[in-house]
Amino acid sequence: MSHHLIRMEKRGLIERIARDAQYPEIGTSEQGWRWFGPVHRRTRR
Repeated sequence: MSHHLIRMEKRGLIERIARDAQYPEIGTSEQGWRWFGPVHRRTRR
């Protein structure tokens, strides 16, 4: 219902995935980029 909360939560998730992408050995980035790819284009500054 509260879009603001969801947006903040998603932003934190994106930031975490972006951080994980710098360290492939963590392994979480590979899963994240699958859905993060399309979102990345929109949120890129």
